[in-house]
Amino acid sequence: MSVVVVGILVIILLAFTVYLTLCFLWQKKLKNECKVLGEKLRELEQKNQQLLSLRRTFDSYKEEPFVTSLVDIDGYLERIRADIKDNLEKYIQYREWLARLDASPWWESRYRWNLIALQKQRRNCIEDVAKNRAMVSQIEQVQARFDQIREFPWSIALQSRELMEYLQQAKALLSELAAFGFYGETYTAQVNRYRETEEAVKQIPLYFLTDPYEKLVTEASQEDVRDVYQIVQTGLPTILATIQQTEQWKNQFLALGKQIELAWKEHDRLVQSLSSMPDELELTTERSRGNEWKTQLQALEGRRKSLTVEEINQLADEISHLIYAIQSAQQFLRHSRQRLFQFQRFMRLNNEMVGRIQQRFDTLAQVALKIEWDVRGQRFQNLNETYQALQSADKPYLPQVLERLVEQASRLYNDLLEVDKQTADVAARHHACEKMIDSPEIKNANQWIESAKNLADAIRPYDSRNWPNREGVLSFEKKLQELEMNFRLLNEKLSKQTILESSIEDIFHVVDGFYRQSVSFREQMNVIEQVFRNLVTREKNSLALLKTARNQFAQITLFVLSQPLLAEKAEKEIVQLDHRFDLCETSFRQREKDTLARKQSRLQQLIYDVEQAANRWMAIVENDCLKLLNDLEKRVDRLDQIATLEDPLIHRAKELLSRKNEIFNFRRTARLNIPMDQLVGAMKMIFDTWQEGYAVSKQLTEQVESPLLSLYQEFETLRRTAQAKYGEIEKLIPMQRKWPPNSLLLTVERNEMAQLEEKWHQLQSQPISVIQFVRMLSDTVSGYRGLLEKLLQYEQWAIQEQARIERLEADIRRLDRLWEIQQRRYGQVPEIAGQIQDLRQKATQELASLRQYWLSNASRRPPSVDYDVVLRRLIELSRHLANARIVFVNEDGQQEMMDINGQVIRKI
Repeated sequence: MSVVVVGILVIILLAFTVYLTLCFLWQKKLKNECKVLGEKLRELEQKNQQLLSLRRTFDSYKEEPFVTSLVDIDGYLERIRADIKDNLEKYIQYREWLARLDASPWWESRYRWNLIALQKQRRNCIEDVAKNRAMVSQIEQVQARFDQIREFPWSIALQSRELMEYLQQAKALLSELAAFGFYGETYTAQVNRYRETEEAVKQIPLYFLTDPYEKLVTEASQEDVRDVYQIVQTGLPTILATIQQTEQWKNQFLALGKQIELAWKEHDRLVQSLSSMPDELELTTERSRGNEWKTQLQALEGRRKSLTVEEINQLADEISHLIYAIQSAQQFLRHSRQRLFQFQRFMRLNNEMVGRIQQRFDTLAQVALKIEWDVRGQRFQNLNETYQALQSADKPYLPQVLERLVEQASRLYNDLLEVDKQTADVAARHHACEKMIDSPEIKNANQWIESAKNLADAIRPYDSRNWPNREGVLSFEKKLQELEMNFRLLNEKLSKQTILESSIEDIFHVVDGFYRQSVSFREQMNVIEQVFRNLVTREKNSLALLKTARNQFAQITLFVLSQPLLAEKAEKEIVQLDHRFDLCETSFRQREKDTLARKQSRLQQLIYDVEQAANRWMAIVENDCLKLLNDLEKRVDRLDQIATLEDPLIHRAKELLSRKNEIFNFRRTARLNIPMDQLVGAMKMIFDTWQEGYAVSKQLTEQVESPLLSLYQEFETLRRTAQAKYGEIEKLIPMQRKWPPNSLLLTVERNEMAQLEEKWHQLQSQPISVIQFVRMLSDTVSGYRGLLEKLLQYEQWAIQEQARIERLEADIRRLDRLWEIQQRRYGQVPEIAGQIQDLRQKATQELASLRQYWLSNASRRPPSVDYDVVLRRLIELSRHLANARIVFVNEDGQQEMMDINGQVIRKI
């Protein structure tokens, strides 16, 4: 309970200490920020006075364009003056607050220990400093405005020179429009404005247009600046409007030229289209319109040469309408050409279909089974007459007549396409009938029907369950009789030489029905025949498999019974399997009982049971052998991780392990059964491997692992301990000096550690015998043990020496705080406070000098020597602070001495 209370008190004390430290820190920061604020205010006040002085130099500028800018600047100056006054009042408040803070006793919490109030005051002070910086930027902007006012003459001179350039540009544009032949009231008004502006510009003094910047700014009079400013403000908008309007008229005039040029191009394209139109079209009307449009274009081009500005838009609209009319005529010509090409294409297609249909009629009239066209022959004759009438139409064609001819040719094409499709269907039916009649199913029907009868006689003695489709075998003879009857009916239908077009469907259905029936029956017959042949082949293969399996079972039995470990477990199961072989052989000889598939299934199950039993017997040896080799592999890997050992026994173990994957490859991916023909070889290989692995494992334990592993474990423990301890010592005794000092140097131990590590890495990397490795590892263990003992001793020394330095530093700080108390106590006595301040300052400088002396290694001497120097001087400094006396003169004029505790001793 007492420990908990002490812990809570320590935490409270620490929190209180941290709080006080933060308060001291924020007081210091607030004072610094307040100091920066005062400096910024002084700087602002100086710059503001400079601005006011600069403003007074412009009091003589009482006319435009200076007055407006100066009024704006006065507003800026008034705001800046008000802001500086506000910031100065805030600064006074900060100073008063800091004064109250310094004057308050140390236990006063309202000012000195109120951390929130301190943070708030510092934050406000930082914001005011930022505002002052922003005001500096505003003052710089106002100064730039004064520079702009001073440069007004030059700015106006630049605008006047720009006005002169615009006058030249406007003059050139007006001259161009006059050359184009423009006239009218609007045009005359623009010319008058230009001349008025030109007259006003002539009143600008010449030096505004020629003098350089320096001369113009210093010598220009306010009256001239005022007059030129008014001329520029009036003339620039006027001349810019004139330039804009004249450029618009110029562009419109040039656009009229391009429109007329485009119209001529479209007219030329129309003439070319008329000249390239086919002779089959009558286009007299279109050619006369082309001549009329040519005359209109010539008239419009003449009007453009003498034009008022008010007529520009009207002339542009007339040219656009004419271009549209010409383009519409071109589109009409293209449409007429396309309709002519469509008519010619339809007539060409109609000619091809007429020839194709007529050829189809002629072809089907010459075959063995002729077609009489009793339905579509007359319709084709009517369509052919229509085609001849369209072919003989008068030429050239008027565009209006051509539309009707295209429609008639298109309708004729659709009718001929329908007739062509219908006659093609009849021809396709006729061709399909001929193809089926010539197929083997109908042409050779007599031969394969006789073969089917022979097959029915051959399969009759066998059980129908041997076939996949038992019903198909049972109904085979019935289907054969139906097929013979349909074949006789087909021969009666095909006895006629000519058939009508309307009866082709009935004949097709009869031929197709017999053909499909024949195909289906022949497929069924082929399946039955194939199953019958496979049945005989499978029966022979099954008998051969039975004989081979029994011989292999006999070999496995001899091997298993020869092993004492397996003989008792397997003897009873071997007898049962041998009896099942007898039963299976008997079932194959009785063919009339059961299906061949079931007999094969029983044989496969027997072979599977033999494989399972043999694999179980072999697994007893295999599992133990795998366990032995896996353990041996782990031990060899561990030895390889320790060092590269050269030993015949290890080489023998690695050679055996390298063959493990090959020996047990059949077990690599899954626990699969080994086929029966490989079991005997696999059993022998597994057993031999087990014997060799057991012998190698035993010898490796006795000859290698027993003398090596215990020593290596001791070495690893010592090495890790020494490395960890060395890392800790290096933090206490680094290569680069640090404070507090100590007298130790790790150069020898650092080299010794590096030598031991290098020796161990060489021992690991080079091939070596086991005996040599054990001997050299023993030496390395002794080296690490000795190094560890020295490191432990060095650590204790370093800690003691650094603690001694820290105690002396703490004592010096304690003595300094005692003198600080006396300095505050006699702060109103400059004689005493000054001597105490000098004493403390010298002590602080001496302590800093000792730190610098040690850290910089200025003496270039060993640490032990420098440590003694630092220790001795710290002891002297501590004694000097403890025994120091302050001499002063009292009110009676006598000298007295005061010690560190404030006790006054009268000097004798």
